[in-house]
Amino acid sequence: MTKRIVFLALLAAVFASACSVNRPPLARQTYLLQGERGGAPAQATDATLRVGNFSVAPPFEGKGLVYRLDDTRYEADFYNEFFVSPRAMAADGATRWLRQSGLFRNVLAKGVGGDADYLLEGHVSELYADFRGGEKPAAVVTVQFYLTDKGGSGDIVFNADLSRRVALTDRSPQAVARAMNTAFSGVLAELEARLRQAGLKAGGN
Repeated sequence: MTKRIVFLALLAAVFASACSVNRPPLARQTYLLQGERGGAPAQATDATLRVGNFSVAPPFEGKGLVYRLDDTRYEADFYNEFFVSPRAMAADGATRWLRQSGLFRNVLAKGVGGDADYLLEGHVSELYADFRGGEKPAAVVTVQFYLTDKGGSGDIVFNADLSRRVALTDRSPQAVARAMNTAFSGVLAELEARLRQAGLKAGGN
């Protein structure tokens, strides 16, 4: 009787192993974080801008989508992730948005040669889907921006902590990615409006 039980257990283990081998691996889904600017560009100033380093808070600097489950618990999604690091996407998104805005005579990306009147840097402090109980599920994006006068005093002449919360249509990773892009676009739109009001000039302030 004991030998039969052992044999059946071994047979079950072999069967389970075979099923595991034949089961196709779960495919990872990848997404981009990129602001989509609409509308015509504004009249450009004579000032030039360089977009420099962007950093991301440690909980959100990985590529996996992050879900906030309660006030202390967060979870990263191994199978649904950004295509590249959030740091790179935030810098690239800001560069493309401000270039399309027409607000500056020229917008230089990081690593591109040439002088600029201003340097824009940023820190992404929040980038997650909020699934806390009692809260309507939403994507949360917060970015701190710093503008340095490189053509004049060298001081920080503008800084802003801009945030957007966009409700999710459902709890799927696809809905999370779409809402994050909408929130990021809202942050960049407000950044453009704030910079337009700052009255930036060539040669610095």
